[in-house]
Amino acid sequence: MPDEDVLERLASEPLSQTSIDDVSAWKASRTAHGDPFADAVLGGLHADRPSWAFAAGYFAATSRFAPNAGLAALCATEDRPPVHPARIATTYVEGRVRGHKGFVTLGAHADTLLVLASAGRDGDRHRLVLVNVDARDPGVRITPGPALSFVPEVDHANAEFDDAPGVALPGDGWTDFVRPFRTIEDVHVHLALLGWTLRLARRAGLDDALERALALIAAGASLASRSPDDKVTHRAVAGFIDLVHDFINSFPWDRVDPASSAAWARDRRLLQVASSARDARRRNARA
Repeated sequence: MPDEDVLERLASEPLSQTSIDDVSAWKASRTAHGDPFADAVLGGLHADRPSWAFAAGYFAATSRFAPNAGLAALCATEDRPPVHPARIATTYVEGRVRGHKGFVTLGAHADTLLVLASAGRDGDRHRLVLVNVDARDPGVRITPGPALSFVPEVDHANAEFDDAPGVALPGDGWTDFVRPFRTIEDVHVHLALLGWTLRLARRAGLDDALERALALIAAGASLASRSPDDKVTHRAVAGFIDLVHDFINSFPWDRVDPASSAAWARDRRLLQVASSARDARRRNARA
């Protein structure tokens, strides 16, 4: 269940009025709460646009794997999305990472990079690990990638690792981290978007929308703490996301400020990101 203080803060905490135009300014304004659920929903509450709500949800999700590492970015994709374990060429040998990663969400602003790498082979399969790498190490080179047509403030970088030192997290890099991350990210990004729409409802005096957002956030809180590998979790997350989409799509956008309405018209494709993977998880869970 959500901390009652978090729900109280969502309903009554003074809203930031500052316009934030780039990631550096957002990072400087961010408050860490030490809990992924609170980081997501309160980050959304204080976001002045969908991009920063997404950033709050994304970094809240990665903090599940690196809770004391500042802002952590996942580095999994190499040649093209979607990432597949058989295509991982990045290596982790004798404590050092060598290779290339592409499409690293907000990687240029991360303190820590969580790198999916091969630590050798077991038969015909890679033995994959997730390696915690300091983003500021001289063996790491980050270059910006092209902006997307939606949430363009959220950049995606390319990362090169040249014998960068790192520590492998205990467990299998694919089954224990990268695969379940898709579910963890879905939950926390949708919670952050609920925090952002709750902000809009408060500013516009939309009591019905505020109450629906609070109810959905309370429901999502329990999903944020469940095992992302559980089939029941997958089915509950699928239903939760359906409800969030219904809420946002029926939100009275004509009653909020024009800048926020225009931002959502531009960025609403966020709701479709990774939808095919979500549908596959739902089908597998039902089966």
